[in-house]
Amino acid sequence: MTTFATKFDTLKKETEYQPPTYRLPILRFFDIYQSGYCAIIVLVINLAVVANFLAIIYFELWPNPLSIEQLSDAAMRFTGLNLSESAQLGLSLKFLLQHPINIGMIVELLLLMSVMGGIMVYSALMISSTLKRATLSKNLKKMHRQMFTLLLLQTACPVTFLHTPCFLTYIFLFAGLKTTTTITYILTILLSLFPLASPLIIVGFLNDYRNHTLKKLGLHAKTSDMLSKSVFVSEMRATPVTQ
Repeated sequence: MTTFATKFDTLKKETEYQPPTYRLPILRFFDIYQSGYCAIIVLVINLAVVANFLAIIYFELWPNPLSIEQLSDAAMRFTGLNLSESAQLGLSLKFLLQHPINIGMIVELLLLMSVMGGIMVYSALMISSTLKRATLSKNLKKMHRQMFTLLLLQTACPVTFLHTPCFLTYIFLFAGLKTTTTITYILTILLSLFPLASPLIIVGFLNDYRNHTLKKLGLHAKTSDMLSKSVFVSEMRATPVTQ
């Protein structure tokens, strides 16, 4: 009986609510990929993708004096902006795409975004299939489905605010279609909203992150309210031990 009571006390301590520890994503990365070989591979792939984007921005999207001079009159006429005094990134079919390597980098950017979008869709389908087949408790499955919904929202965020405006820009550019000032403003607003929308989805969707943020801002109500609404608390029905 003493052994059973000791095991029950241990189980109770393990299942008691522990406030979530907020750690840097890079630390969680090394917790999951404990093998040094796997960690190096994943890290090199991520660094290569980031370096690739930076190279495309520098060699393809960085303005030069000729492109600024070409667009200055149109920009001043339609938007009232002086391009020589404004920050800008963009493509010019006349000046920036004169060599095959420039066209290849733009095509590679489109393929890279398509591959990333395909990985997101594939991962979402596999997670959904796994949740349907998994034999989990009701409370645990509810938590996983909530996290899966958050994953879908996080996937839709870059697709809506980054990939869609970028693809539309390429379509207008290479198809020779004319755009209005309204379309230009809409695409610019979508791109500008991404840094705000992505963290708001995470903070607003999960109670723990939201309560942690409100606590840091000094706006949360009571600690008891924060614990009762946590999605990470497991409902456990304990059976009293009788001697």
